[in-house]
Amino acid sequence: MRTKVRKQLHSTFKVLMAGRLPRFVPLADPVAGPAELMWSATLRPKLTFFLYLTALENQDVFTVELGWSDDGTFPWQNDSFKFENVEVPKGRARLSCLWTVDGRDRGWAVVPVQTSEQLRAKLDAMSRGDWETVQQIRKSLEVSPEEAARRVPPLANDGFERIVHYGLPLFRRIARAHGIEWNPEFDDLGNMGTRR
Repeated sequence: MRTKVRKQLHSTFKVLMAGRLPRFVPLADPVAGPAELMWSATLRPKLTFFLYLTALENQDVFTVELGWSDDGTFPWQNDSFKFENVEVPKGRARLSCLWTVDGRDRGWAVVPVQTSEQLRAKLDAMSRGDWETVQQIRKSLEVSPEEAARRVPPLANDGFERIVHYGLPLFRRIARAHGIEWNPEFDDLGNMGTRR
């Protein structure tokens, strides 16, 4: 993700997290790079939840991962990237796996990536030596960093709303599976979908 676009993404997510998910605190992880942000919320010493925002390197696309662990560390070495077994001590997966029918990962494309039709048209034009068409296709995919940055807030809001709609119920399910009753102590985490 281009720097200007990534800065807008990070800025937007930080505001959303601080305002609506205050129980999640920013987490500095030595493994996470500059394109990534992490937050954690510890419910009990044996259960911590994570939100992991990643801006992809070579595309203006971002993803959100959810995770949990029984030792307070992000589950980097997790073998399972599905949410089927919430009883395990550690787990993580992409948020989009919770709503996609096929279970495939879906990121948020600030600038849509080239479609297979566009690729075929470009390759066909290249094989014919039609460089004007090739240039038209390339130009149709170009978006300035300023325009891309303007596209970030609605996409970040959508990602955040999906955390609230899909991620928080999963965290409740994980807490129950780990023997932690959801009680008033967790109300700020349990009612995160309500605006303050």
